[in-house]
Amino acid sequence: MCRFFHRPPDKPYGSIRHYDDQALARLQFIRTAQWLGFSLDEIGGLLTLQDGTHCDEARVLGEQKLASVRQKISSLQRIERALDGLVQACCTAQGDVKCPLITSLYEGVEENTA
Repeated sequence: MCRFFHRPPDKPYGSIRHYDDQALARLQFIRTAQWLGFSLDEIGGLLTLQDGTHCDEARVLGEQKLASVRQKISSLQRIERALDGLVQACCTAQGDVKCPLITSLYEGVEENTA
């Protein structure tokens, strides 16, 4: 059983469990938080703040996640620029030139993408 639920509802023999509205709302909370990139441990922390009186603490967790997402976006943009340059170099290579993309991977392309 998931650690975020106290106990599963009874399951009639040969049937499926039926969850109440509170359990479904909690599941929606968890799924939305996961979609936003929160880990299960972080979600557990957010659930302890759910009474609505810990907005400052929740905001800090949100700010930390936002900073992490922005850092990942920046990293992905550097990767995009590097790959774009390598693909373009492959398209313009002529003669006996070794593949620029493969050569760059051996040489460490990440150092050239600041």
